[in-house]
Amino acid sequence: MRPARNDHSPAAEELRAANHALATDPVNTGQLGTVDLTSPAAQQNLNAQDRVRAAEAAYRS
Repeated sequence: MRPARNDHSPAAEELRAANHALATDPVNTGQLGTVDLTSPAAQQNLNAQDRVRAAEAAYRS
């Protein structure tokens, strides 16, 4: 989900930041190749995914 370009609400800004963090995550970009789910990089990626989910929920409400 992407907020409208002209929406500068705090929820929209957080959603943009969360999407950017996930998009630039080394696991998502393939920089690290395959990683073990228990590795710090994988945990960081999972946290980024959780942040996106929470930001999407906040933006919808």
